Amino acid sequence: MPRAMNFRLRFLFIALICGWCGAALEIGEVAAARPWIGSCFARAAIEIAALWSAATLALALVALLFRRRSSPEGAFLIAPLAWGVAWLLAAIDARGRIETAELLLIGACLLLVGLAAGARLAPALARVRLSSSPWPWLVVLVAALGAAGWRWRATTPRRGAAAARATPSVLWISLDTVRADRVGAFGGAAGLTPSLDALAREAVVFADVTAPMPLTAPSHTAMLTGLMPHESRVERNGVPLPRSTQSLPRLLAEAGYDTAAFVSGFPLLERTSHLACHFHHYDDEFDPHAPLSEGARLTPFGVLAMKALHRVTPWTEPLEREADRTVDRAIEWLDGTTSDAAGARPFFAFCHLYDAHGEYLPHRPGETRSRFWSTDSARERLALLEDEGERRHVAELYDGEVRFVDAQVGRLLDRLRARGGLDRTLVVVTADHGESLGEHDLWYEHISPYHVETHVPLIVRLPGAEKAGTRVLGPAQLTDLPATVRDLLGLSFDLPSASLAGSIESGRIPRRVICCQSLFDFDDGWHSVSARDGRFKLMRVSAAFERFDSRRLPSAERLFDLDSDPGELHDLLAAGGAPEEARVDELCARLDEYEKACVAIGPQSLDPEVAANLRRLGYGH
Repeated sequence: MPRAMNFRLRFLFIALICGWCGAALEIGEVAAARPWIGSCFARAAIEIAALWSAATLALALVALLFRRRSSPEGAFLIAPLAWGVAWLLAAIDARGRIETAELLLIGACLLLVGLAAGARLAPALARVRLSSSPWPWLVVLVAALGAAGWRWRATTPRRGAAAARATPSVLWISLDTVRADRVGAFGGAAGLTPSLDALAREAVVFADVTAPMPLTAPSHTAMLTGLMPHESRVERNGVPLPRSTQSLPRLLAEAGYDTAAFVSGFPLLERTSHLACHFHHYDDEFDPHAPLSEGARLTPFGVLAMKALHRVTPWTEPLEREADRTVDRAIEWLDGTTSDAAGARPFFAFCHLYDAHGEYLPHRPGETRSRFWSTDSARERLALLEDEGERRHVAELYDGEVRFVDAQVGRLLDRLRARGGLDRTLVVVTADHGESLGEHDLWYEHISPYHVETHVPLIVRLPGAEKAGTRVLGPAQLTDLPATVRDLLGLSFDLPSASLAGSIESGRIPRRVICCQSLFDFDDGWHSVSARDGRFKLMRVSAAFERFDSRRLPSAERLFDLDSDPGELHDLLAAGGAPEEARVDELCARLDEYEKACVAIGPQSLDPEVAANLRRLGYGH
């Protein structure tokens, strides 16, 4: 073989490999975001369409680079044909309805372009002769099919046989940034959360539940997988969960459940969290349903234009969706299910409401936005924090967001009740973390393991309102929820967390050590961790954390007695000693072990665009 031809073949092989990898990654993102494509053969067909279109592009590029006498236009235009089919499939949901208008439009356009180029396809490829033997291409085809099957097995929740009709459905509602002390059942002001309070009267209330980390993505990952942040390796927003990680929704799908999620905040978008592959349906589209003004909505072409704008100018991308629109989508999906029919599959619906996250927006007539979020000047913000009237105004805005979220929870529950499905559904309502509203000189953020940020509400309404009015005491954690739901459903599969189901009868959770952490920022040494056993809580803080705490306590460790000091104001170590030394030693040993595991993860880098959007949401670390 001539030396020049050997070089060309090597170059062609490298180009093909690059094309295959790029196409597989791109189409994998689309397919994983629409994981209803529920068979290995369907997924493989989509993968192969992408791989072969990439290969054709590579062939045409080689022909151009080596100045071969060929017409590569046809080879360049075969790709739209395959990509068009893939996008059309991705635009249709499990019930055959158009799920995403812009994907449908893109797919149709690409398909038309590919068909128009079909007449030129054969002559263009005929001039590019690579090998007379079919074996290389057969090997590539088998390898691609194997890769497609492996991707499907690793990322798609496999749909098991329909669960028994007596198996309850599950409605799980996550209230982002809602403090436990704002809910009436947890000591909140009367009238602020009437829907949650009414639900609590029909449910089991867990009084002492801790979030493993006061950040949206790590905390939600923990509550869905049962893994602590250092175990899932999701220790900050923007770090995606590995797609092969086992989770409660994925296991329920294998047990015969229809699974869906409806999220409202940027940290849980598929491209930042990789959670979509755990559900059959994942609704994280903010644009198509956001009104331009009262009564006005985007047309499909307007949606495409907005999508293009957001790709070019990412700072214009919407980062959250209001609770009423998320609940609208959840109700639409619930109305489209057949879970009420005899022999139908139960559902697992996860609904995430983000409104209580700062900036707090007004919901009542005459209310105005706070000036705190309209300035980036530290001096101006400090002046606003010293203004008692402005502080009171911000607190009222936060309460207004909680009130608005509560109303949407009530609307969702009312719809489920009207369908006759509430008494056949296990309802779980919780939060991912709380919020500091001035406690410990922390303002409108969640960056520490203090109680106001990590204590979350947990309300579990059993089917038929069994055990209504039960209050369970003792330390629990959000990581306990997957195993608890599994046991309450009467299912059996392995999960890494403990179950709270057995404590419902006794009303008390045995004493245990609960750990949590803040973000570990390795650049400036920022971090704090804590361990508590119900009564005593040991915190360990870094030097960087001290600048956020006006009290500047001298010790790196702080010990609080939560029974007598729930506000964590009096450090027992600084006061000259601690009672029950054996319990404190146990907490210290557990904290050493936990901190070492957290530090072992090391720095976690973010995509620059993701990091910029997180800063827009107020995540400065």
